Amino acid sequence: MNSIRRKRTLALTTATLAVAALLAVAVSAHAVNSQGQPVTTPGDPSPGVVTSYSFGSYMLTGQDIVFEYELTFPAGFDITDAAPADPAATVVAKDVGARRLHLRLNEPWARPDRIMTFIVSGVRNAPTAGTYPMPDIRFLVGQQNRPDNPPAWESLPAGDIVLIGSHLNVTLSASMLEFELTPDVPAAPQDVTVTIDSSHEYTITREVNGDASLFGLDVSGQATGAKPAGPATFVDTYSAQVPWTTEGDRTYTATVTYTIVQ
Repeated sequence: MNSIRRKRTLALTTATLAVAALLAVAVSAHAVNSQGQPVTTPGDPSPGVVTSYSFGSYMLTGQDIVFEYELTFPAGFDITDAAPADPAATVVAKDVGARRLHLRLNEPWARPDRIMTFIVSGVRNAPTAGTYPMPDIRFLVGQQNRPDNPPAWESLPAGDIVLIGSHLNVTLSASMLEFELTPDVPAAPQDVTVTIDSSHEYTITREVNGDASLFGLDVSGQATGAKPAGPATFVDTYSAQVPWTTEGDRTYTATVTYTIVQ
């Protein structure tokens, strides 16, 4: 019988990813209350990027109305291009140096049964990862057609901003596998464990190149597709069955490349 010995090496390509974590405390106020813990959520928590911010969740009490609100971002953030996204609002004032954005709602918020979240776009994150305490959000609160009760400013704490530096750690349980092959006889399968700890959601793809078809290499298993952030372990099974048409007494090599991208 022909005997074929082949060696296979594994190559790895990695990418850098990011994810958010949130810290907050429960608060309450007079006309506007926070529903549970106030949360400040960046669309992208990576340092230095331009992104949107969501502030919530808040609810009115009684018959009061919110006409305007004011945000002040921590030091290191840039609001040069900041603008209201939702609900629709008009910029009353923007103090880039003080990182303060004053907005007037196009339609005053007058529904005490509705939880409201405010979204602002175009904010550039601070350049370094870390936790940034967000100053209080100020709301201009009053009542319609009540000249005897003019609007007044009230403040509510906001959730801290957490910026997280990207990390991606990947290990393989083996960098090389070898099969001793006999034509048309399946070789004993071998497992490769792929361990990943990622700060962001990611997608794994694997690509098989080289002499794989000559010795019937097949790779199947869990290390492919979209994956959530965090630590995880995936097992791929490598099997081979060389056909009679492959020339014997030679070493055949295939390379399997795992690519992890955001």
